[in-house]
Amino acid sequence: MSEREATERLSGSTLGLIVVGSLAVVLAIVFIYDPGLAPAFDPVLLLAYLMPLVGIGAALSLSVNYLRGERSEFDPPLVEYRSTVSVPGTSVDADLAGTTADGPLGRYKRISSVRKRLRTVLDSVLTRTAVAPEDRVATVESGGWTDDRIAAGFFQSSTPFSRSERLRMRLTGEHALVTQARHAIDAIADRLGVTDRDWGGPEQAGARSTVDEGWVGRLSEVDSQIRETGRLRIVTALTLLAVGIGVLLDAGTLVLAGVVGLGPLALRYVGSTPTPQLEIERTIDDTEPDPNGRVRVTVTITNVGDRMGFDLRYLDGVPPGLTVVEGSPRHGTALQPGASTRFAYVVEAERGEHAFEEGLLVSRDASGTVEGVGHLGASGEMRLRCEPKPTGDLSVPVRAKTSPNVGRVVTDVGGSGLEFHSIREYRPGDPLKRIDWNRVARGGELATMQFREEHAATVVLLLDARSDAFVAPERDAPSAIERSLGAIADVFHSRLDSDDRVGLGALGAADCWLAPGAGHGHWALAKRLLTTESAFTEGSDETFYPVLAMGRLRKRLPKNAQLVLFSPLADDTAVSMARRLHAYGYPMTVVAPDATATATPGQTVAHLERRLRLSRLRDADVRVIDWRRSEPLGIAINRAQRRWSR
Repeated sequence: MSEREATERLSGSTLGLIVVGSLAVVLAIVFIYDPGLAPAFDPVLLLAYLMPLVGIGAALSLSVNYLRGERSEFDPPLVEYRSTVSVPGTSVDADLAGTTADGPLGRYKRISSVRKRLRTVLDSVLTRTAVAPEDRVATVESGGWTDDRIAAGFFQSSTPFSRSERLRMRLTGEHALVTQARHAIDAIADRLGVTDRDWGGPEQAGARSTVDEGWVGRLSEVDSQIRETGRLRIVTALTLLAVGIGVLLDAGTLVLAGVVGLGPLALRYVGSTPTPQLEIERTIDDTEPDPNGRVRVTVTITNVGDRMGFDLRYLDGVPPGLTVVEGSPRHGTALQPGASTRFAYVVEAERGEHAFEEGLLVSRDASGTVEGVGHLGASGEMRLRCEPKPTGDLSVPVRAKTSPNVGRVVTDVGGSGLEFHSIREYRPGDPLKRIDWNRVARGGELATMQFREEHAATVVLLLDARSDAFVAPERDAPSAIERSLGAIADVFHSRLDSDDRVGLGALGAADCWLAPGAGHGHWALAKRLLTTESAFTEGSDETFYPVLAMGRLRKRLPKNAQLVLFSPLADDTAVSMARRLHAYGYPMTVVAPDATATATPGQTVAHLERRLRLSRLRDADVRVIDWRRSEPLGIAINRAQRRWSR
């Protein structure tokens, strides 16, 4: 049960108490004003009828709550997924589904925010599709941007629905503005040329925005407590109902039948609080696996106390940056004193150091009506370390801005090198091997050949490590950060092999910087940073200030540095920072791993926004490598180079 549902239920109960209390106060005032209106009654007779009626009312209330599915069960977080990663577009889906709204007015405000967001996207799309800026407002207000009248009505004041359509939506419970929003997203996507959407048309079942069940979080966010489960609620209701009806009808059989239910209820109150004494041991098959390798984790639970564990549910503390790909970190069992049980699950290794958290134990008493929720530490391996393993055959092309040091970047400067550049007149002191002797043999004058010089480049690899960049197209898909870290390791190692000077930095709240350098010792420093820096695996909860980050970075960058930014472009901040650095004179190349999807209307909005951000970067002469899902980076680089050569 969510906090909002609990609040609504509490509000309903409070309202009922207020109504009953107000009625009682009104009757009391009436009887005080005119005592003759008060009926004469026997207190004993009143209690004899009033108490059974109260019991029957309580029984009916409990039964209704039970049939409605209202349970007071503990909802643990989904540690099977990375708690540091989110799916772009889920906020829009939540607003359209109404899960984030607080009442009808709150839902209207949420949909209004979606309309404002879509209007911004539509304005950018119209600009891209040859609509003059001064004509955009008129185009939107007239609905001329689309043939879908429902989509056009989303940005207009009048309703696009007929009476029959409004009646149908009222009978089916469909929200008119949500329907218009789906049509608007569909029409905008068609306008931008995004036709490969997984949810199809706006009227299909897949177009209904949904939110994944459960919540992804850390076990440290769960508070230890002793709580009621409400498991015997229906037993209590039946007992009260049987006893109440039996007393009213003077039926001893029903009263005796209700007394049978007192047994389980008495067991709840005479039973002890579930406090078993357990020991947890965790073993990891490989504590230093290769990236994307699978690691088996085995957990052993032993009851070392003298009390029986009737209902034990253990949830292991999977590191927040890892994903469970096989088995489950959850285990339910019952253990006698001295007994043990064992279970295992498999996680997929990602670059970095990952620490296991304390496990979570949910234990219940014999009746199952009381449960204790608490954290439980484990012995054995507690960390998993995964270092990058570059292949060395991947490199992002750099531009001609170089340093005087000898390297492998071919320049437009003539001098000593390997590739022929030009011929100039001979000057005293020129090396004999550079004289064009063929020209002399033909009777010509002495001339000196010039070759293209090869200089070293200074390349700084930047990773967008802000909290907004920890995104993935699905809960269990590789995140943009993970894909970027693997590519950074390959590019860093490859540029070092090309005799370039390479540096490493992060755009995030946490400070992370490795000055440009060369040699194998420099790679060792970079590998340690890529492995141990927590900003690359979990991000930072601190506020990110772009102006301060830009100022700090510019003080560190060499004047001849070229920048390669790895960013999913999840927001406009990444775009503005890349454009500014490029305008400051640092040639910029953006490697953008695609972390968006088109499975839902909300995810499609995030996909459209990313497409527009790519266009804004290209408009500023920033080289962009659009790294699509399930695609090697080398293919994306080749595709981008063909675009650059046009």
